[in-house]
Amino acid sequence: MIDLPRRLDDCGRHLVANADQLVLITDMSLPGLRDTLRLIDLAKRVGTRTPPLVVASQSARLNRGEISQREFERGLGSGIDHLISFDPKAAVAWRTKARRFPAAARASKAAEEMLALAQRLSGREAGG
Repeated sequence: MIDLPRRLDDCGRHLVANADQLVLITDMSLPGLRDTLRLIDLAKRVGTRTPPLVVASQSARLNRGEISQREFERGLGSGIDHLISFDPKAAVAWRTKARRFPAAARASKAAEEMLALAQRLSGREAGG
């Protein structure tokens, strides 16, 4: 897992090109859309092994500067692969229990979404 800087050097491009899976985590803001498009374009140019997955984090937060999912996907030219909901109560439970997020807030929608993403990335089914 790598948190890529805005400006990619040769090392960053090499990491993108050789990644087994490329997961782009973004918010649904205009700058987030612009950065996502830039990284999707880079993935195409360097010939990644698999197409990148786009994950929108903290969706439904209604933050200033955030655009609707429909507008974001229209700008992206495709759908978002996974949504991770904004769930402040689950985040507080996670911090106070000092456990992994899905274990600390099992019933939260965000935990379910994180588990679905983990299953997709690992190729494993629930309980497997």
